[in-house]
Amino acid sequence: MKVIEVYVEHPVYEINQTFSYYCDFEVQVGMRVLVPFNHTELVGLVHAIHDASEASSDYDLKSVIRVIDEEILLNDEIRKLAKYMESTTIAPYMACVQAMLPTILKPKTSTNSAKMERVVTIISEKMAFTPKEQRCVDYIKSKDVCFYSDARKEFGNTVRQLVVKGAASEYLVEAKTKVGKDYADYQEPELSDEQKACINKIENNHGYRPYLLYGVTGAGKTEVYLQLAKQVIERGQSVIILVPEIGLTPQMVARVKGRFHDLVAIYHSKLNNQEKYSEYMRIKRGEVKVVVGTRSAIFMPFDNLGLIIVDEEHDKSYKQDSTPRYHARDIALWRGQYHNCPVVMASATPSFESYARASKNVYELLTLTKRINVRMPEIHLVNMKNELRRSNPYLLSKDLKTAMNEALSNGEQVILLFNRRGYAPQMECKSCHKVIKCPHCDISLSYHKEEKVVKCHYCDYVTPFISTCPVCGSNEGFNFGGVGIQKLEEELNRDFKDYKVLRMDRDTTARKDGHEAIIEAFGRHEADILIGTQMIAKGLDFPNVTVVGIVNADQGMNRPDFRSIEDTFGFLSQASGRSGRSSKQGKVFIQTYDEEHYMFNYLKKNDYHGFFVREMKFRHVGNYPPYCYMAAITTSDSSKEKAQNLAYAIHEYLLNKHIDGKVYNVTEETKVQDTYRYRILIKVKNNDMLEGILKDIVDEFKVKQKVRVKLYIDNNPLTV
Repeated sequence: MKVIEVYVEHPVYEINQTFSYYCDFEVQVGMRVLVPFNHTELVGLVHAIHDASEASSDYDLKSVIRVIDEEILLNDEIRKLAKYMESTTIAPYMACVQAMLPTILKPKTSTNSAKMERVVTIISEKMAFTPKEQRCVDYIKSKDVCFYSDARKEFGNTVRQLVVKGAASEYLVEAKTKVGKDYADYQEPELSDEQKACINKIENNHGYRPYLLYGVTGAGKTEVYLQLAKQVIERGQSVIILVPEIGLTPQMVARVKGRFHDLVAIYHSKLNNQEKYSEYMRIKRGEVKVVVGTRSAIFMPFDNLGLIIVDEEHDKSYKQDSTPRYHARDIALWRGQYHNCPVVMASATPSFESYARASKNVYELLTLTKRINVRMPEIHLVNMKNELRRSNPYLLSKDLKTAMNEALSNGEQVILLFNRRGYAPQMECKSCHKVIKCPHCDISLSYHKEEKVVKCHYCDYVTPFISTCPVCGSNEGFNFGGVGIQKLEEELNRDFKDYKVLRMDRDTTARKDGHEAIIEAFGRHEADILIGTQMIAKGLDFPNVTVVGIVNADQGMNRPDFRSIEDTFGFLSQASGRSGRSSKQGKVFIQTYDEEHYMFNYLKKNDYHGFFVREMKFRHVGNYPPYCYMAAITTSDSSKEKAQNLAYAIHEYLLNKHIDGKVYNVTEETKVQDTYRYRILIKVKNNDMLEGILKDIVDEFKVKQKVRVKLYIDNNPLTV
């Protein structure tokens, strides 16, 4: 008889502790068990095991109902990682565990399970067979694994007759899914001297070390990854390659699979539950050596990691926006230290936090200063105020259109970026002049002309286009405010009707493999102009693109966020880098109403370091990261009063603690999905102090006071 300590499946603060049970079954730490809990049955995760004679309890313990797993689900590393995430994100332990696992394996009561397939095998040939039965027997024997469905397609009911006669037996096995496709061999290019120097630097320094690979767009950072990965695989170790968005996965997968073929797994949010489970288990069984994926791929269960790559390390997509609010870069560094292997973080526009650490030798800085094709694109600023003075009411300036016509007539391709979905972001009633808002969020509905619907870009509420104002009942119609990417597409189809236009945004990539289909079509030159939102601004490589246009460069600059200029500089630099990536000279046209802004001077000179130095002066004066540590505390409830009351109670609690830092006033956030939200920001100098303060808040209000209002903790928020 054993006593086991179990975390139960509910990821809530109030029960973020282990519960003890008697267990008569064979069980190990890291397995899932089914246990009785508060008049129901829940899935739990075994955290510790004690001999019953040594365990003491003041209560009569209940017994485990059954053990779910035949082998350990979470090894020692992943359990320690969950504890690290629990302490740094101030999230319940089970929320951290569930974030790491595919849906089918989560410690959670659900109907999700691995898909099973029937297999048939021959167990006896000591009987007479008809000619058709004999052909069926030979067919089944010829297969290493013969699926019942395949045999039935060939021989119909004969398969069932063989089972009934006792000649064949059938059983169930887990279905295997094939994710992605095969790619032709990828030829290794000749490395530049800078690439060789970076590779040698990493290879000659054995063990854990964080590297920041800062290289201009088109300098060949990906080839550095692949060469390093090759050496790691030859040593019998494994590699994780992270990309920030699904849109970047197809091209990266093509290059990695073209090099390492069946040794590569793919993992991202567009895979269905069975596909995620299948890829996860391939990795767990040691069938692959490389995984390419988005944020959650950092949790893949390799037990002998030799290298972790974080591509486009600056990207905000690496930060999880729900509990636990982890940053994949932090997890990569933790796992690199655990496995004593290098972590390479790369970007043409590194996050200021990473570049500051590299400047202080916390990370080792590696640089690629030259493009493979040597020439950087020409950057042209277009003053849109002048366009209005010239009575040009269109989205595209005359200079940009002229450059597009020249490139297209030469058989070259064009990319245009416009980071706003839909046709028009606002609908205003012509009668009452009210802007039509989402019924669930405090935000205007966007008109999507192509689908004849209006959508909320916060909660994804969708309704058919309305002709009657829901506020005043008028049928006079609506004025459309602002423009979106569908409007741009309409303008292009009118002015460039001899050329094919492809659009890539959240609406056109909603279907499975939508990103890959568009990227491959454009790469085959099935379209001449690619327009898209920020998902096409980084990482993509189209050698025939010579003109890039940024339609509204000012869009993100005026956000009330200390990172707004940094984010805009990164977006424009990355977008500019899509142009001129082969032998042809690239041109970039940046349309702005504020061409005198200091940021553009650094952008035109491709001077990231100078921009960093100037921006850091503002950060220092305002005491913003990386000069401090920051956290956001958000309360949320369908009752405005309850959410507000908890926020002010927490604010008062913080003021009474007299913390060595700054506590900002409570601010009301935008209502989303019928919930009201209030937020408090904290700045302190010491990260350990900040984590302690955040834990105290949870203990006081969720554990002691048992407040039912939702409370969200974001340690190091990327948007304020």
